[in-house]
Amino acid sequence: MHICYSIADQNFNTAQSMGICKISQGLLTALAAADDVSLDVLANSVNTPSAPGAKFHVHDSPISGKVGRVMWDQFGCTAAAARTGAEWLFLPKGYASFLKPPRRQKQACYVHDVIFDLPDKFAGKRSNTIETRILRASFRATLEDSTVIFTNTEFSRQEIMNWATEHTIDPPPIHVVGYGFDEPNPMFTHSDQVVLFLAPFPFKRATETVAFTERWRVESGYQGKIVCVGTPADDTDIPDHAQWDLRGRVGHTELQGLVQAAQATVYASSHEGFGMPPVESILWGTASVYSDIPPTVEALGECGYAFENGNYESYRDQLNRAIATPQATVEAWIGDLSARHTWALVSERVVAALRSYS
Repeated sequence: MHICYSIADQNFNTAQSMGICKISQGLLTALAAADDVSLDVLANSVNTPSAPGAKFHVHDSPISGKVGRVMWDQFGCTAAAARTGAEWLFLPKGYASFLKPPRRQKQACYVHDVIFDLPDKFAGKRSNTIETRILRASFRATLEDSTVIFTNTEFSRQEIMNWATEHTIDPPPIHVVGYGFDEPNPMFTHSDQVVLFLAPFPFKRATETVAFTERWRVESGYQGKIVCVGTPADDTDIPDHAQWDLRGRVGHTELQGLVQAAQATVYASSHEGFGMPPVESILWGTASVYSDIPPTVEALGECGYAFENGNYESYRDQLNRAIATPQATVEAWIGDLSARHTWALVSERVVAALRSYS
């Protein structure tokens, strides 16, 4: 089976979602190792991950600026894919061209969420920015022109189906294939430190997370560091106190080091497709506190500590439990999560589905 896999539009240095970049590269490596799969990869000069046996084609126009990106998404990608002669065009970010869909290739898309409509739901009004309109049109093309769609959780599959119904689209088959993660790399030499994952979007609840954590720090007398990673919204007030440390956006290696050194991590959200940071935190050996919403519960099962959004007492109690978690408990969670979320399993499910439609 011959697949053309496109990551030419992805750049770790500027990506809004580091998670999607990591997922795209993890799945690429796994597909390259699959039996009887021939892989052509549309990449760029700053994003050429290891995939032994794959043939890379470098295209830098998608990372040259907004115009180059739009032209690549709408015209360049399908044209470059057609030249490879592959049977499948695989789009791991899930957004297809609505101006030049593939005509001689089957299209497969990995859809992570319906995030482009979330700001509207939380703001209570419909956005009509050019970017949002393009995303909606591209997502419609994904549903209308793909042979098959992959996603991460049953929750996301249902969200995609609901969006299709709302927009009177009959979608292709949608397969839940999950996410994979690197091999566990736990360290159990924790410092007095809690790591908060923050983001600027309203549904990431940064303001509430910071306020709850500061209240907990004062009430509990906690003496450790509270390290914030990511970029919160401008109206999120980080306390002017020596224990608070705002790191902003950090690379993978620095993030891993911060999490491994922490007693607990916190990931709050009103909406997810999957929720990678809590899983990753546990695989790195640190107990995680996360919002009690369907996709994170589906992804984590009985691992970590889920709290009720908007409920300070729930947050406080679960954070205290996380800090006091015995190493043996975290090790058991690692065994559970590392068995359920592997790239080998994801690749196996993807390849089986593609073959069934070939």
